[in-house]
Amino acid sequence: MDPTRKTSKKAQQTASLILAAAEELMIEEGYHNFSIRKVATKAGVTAGNLQYHFATKARLIEAMLDHCIGRYLELFARTRAESGDDPREQLKQLVHVIFKDLNTSTTTRFFPELWSLSNHEPYATELMDEMYAKYRAVLVEVIQAVNPRLKPRVADQLALFMSASMEGHTVFIGYNKPWQQDTQEMADLAVLSFLHLIDGSG
Repeated sequence: MDPTRKTSKKAQQTASLILAAAEELMIEEGYHNFSIRKVATKAGVTAGNLQYHFATKARLIEAMLDHCIGRYLELFARTRAESGDDPREQLKQLVHVIFKDLNTSTTTRFFPELWSLSNHEPYATELMDEMYAKYRAVLVEVIQAVNPRLKPRVADQLALFMSASMEGHTVFIGYNKPWQQDTQEMADLAVLSFLHLIDGSG
């Protein structure tokens, strides 16, 4: 066996362990308690070992967001594939998947902490925007398939509006939130309103 391959695999495993610990720490203790030292402790590695993989806190957060959005992009791709070729059905299923995800304790706690971090750290604002741009690109593709007449700028704006609308529901239908039991109905309303906007825009 190639020793460099074995080392590379071990390095990848350590990096994955660190990223998982980083997400857990953000959820459990919030952005104000997020540090290289605390992530290293939670991951069971030294701070030096962590910084070998992620030299700075900003680099660690960037990798954490890349890791996070990667999971969502895989989920979105799978959802679209399972929904068939009808873009309206793809949009419907994507909206329902996103709303269902808002119900989870992880999503309810993780993303608001990231939003708070971006309010205080300019680099985090840029990283968050880059992450959400990848998310919105999926929405743009489906939006343009539903209404091919849309100009790119309009499709981008609709994707931004839809993303903000769905994410904004977190404080109401998130984990243990007052309207969590109405998630299905809220998702249905979102689908109707989004399709109306897409069809009516030109």
